[in-house]
Amino acid sequence: MRFSPPVVKLKVLAFIDQAPDLCIRDRIKKAADITFTDDETGEKFKFTWRTISTWLYRYKKHGTAALIQKKRKDKGTYRKITPEQLAEFIDIAIKHLPKSTSQRAIKTVIYNYLLEKQYFARAQLAPTTFYRFIREKELLKPESCQKLRLSFCMPFANDMWQGDTLFGPTIPGPNGKPANTYLIALIDDCSKLLVHAAFYHSEKIYDLTHAIKLAIYSRGIPNMLYFDNGSIYKSKTIIDACIRLNIKLSHTPVRDGSAKGKIERLNENIRYSFFKRHGDFKNLVHLNSLFKEWVNDYNNKIHSSIQMTPENRFAIDLKRIRFLENSEFNDEIFFSESIRSVSNTNTFSLHNIIYECPVDLRDKKIEVRFDPFKPETVITYYNQRRYGKAKPLNPNINALLKREFRKKPDDKNNQNIKGNDLNSNNQTGENKND
Repeated sequence: MRFSPPVVKLKVLAFIDQAPDLCIRDRIKKAADITFTDDETGEKFKFTWRTISTWLYRYKKHGTAALIQKKRKDKGTYRKITPEQLAEFIDIAIKHLPKSTSQRAIKTVIYNYLLEKQYFARAQLAPTTFYRFIREKELLKPESCQKLRLSFCMPFANDMWQGDTLFGPTIPGPNGKPANTYLIALIDDCSKLLVHAAFYHSEKIYDLTHAIKLAIYSRGIPNMLYFDNGSIYKSKTIIDACIRLNIKLSHTPVRDGSAKGKIERLNENIRYSFFKRHGDFKNLVHLNSLFKEWVNDYNNKIHSSIQMTPENRFAIDLKRIRFLENSEFNDEIFFSESIRSVSNTNTFSLHNIIYECPVDLRDKKIEVRFDPFKPETVITYYNQRRYGKAKPLNPNINALLKREFRKKPDDKNNQNIKGNDLNSNNQTGENKND
């Protein structure tokens, strides 16, 4: 991008000031038709009337200092992709390059390969930016790529948690038949602390949500969650929970297991130290009981990469960590969510069950949060305000209620909203966490 020297800008403003008796708008438009020359370099400039108007406004408000082009604060940094991520991508691309690829064309070949495999979009990383990336960071040197990969470590506890699922042993299930198990583990990137790890009989979204919830309850709120590209890690339930808690959700590059090396090394450690030490598990409770002892031992053993125990390293940053406020509604942060339309009878349908709103929300679209483990727990929200638990419709009870003239609630202050439940407690309780 070509920047205009302050001297040229002053020339433009001087022309406007000395122009014949015209209104300011006409003088600006006349200046937009003229080509101005930089006396020092001989370079010619022409500007739109909108640009000139902006300069004039800034000059009148801040003086000549406003005409000096300021350097961008983020100059030299990359916002859409990091050098670490690009180093990972280049490692993958080099392995798939034809042996006949010349050194002169290698940058273009790598860029086209990564673009074709959808590691990034062209709008995300232009060819010129890609080439500058490689030149400045020396990404085509093997030792540079390795260095960038090794430097991927967050400075503080709870800056980022890495998560993954590991196939566990086959054990007797609830019905006595053999059943699969899956380990869902979350590790803190900085302290190497296992913030939560437990076995489940499935690897569904509800199991992952349960694991994240327990980790946050015990270890605080992370700034980022880092998973692979599995479908459960991209589910709406996880995304909604992250939005409510202001957590960034990030995923590894496609088909790049080494991008989450810490959790992968932990999985290897579990395979060779826990599974081989314990070969016979009675049930899921027994398995998790033994594994809890292993986790406690791991968290309190000196880790070679940080030269202290994960527990002690995590404790150093304890004052920086965000924790959930004490609220009886915290569980609802991790509920699944659905948008429902309320009928003129103040009811809505969810999972083929008719529910009655706890307050008058007729003819409105509401947010409904429900607990996957307890389908009967359905909470209504409207305009980001909690209105309480909805109950399955009981027409027999409604028949006993005295009929009242229907009155529309006020959308602005909700003062006319009234409960239609005989035992309505916490009808307008607000969840501070949402």
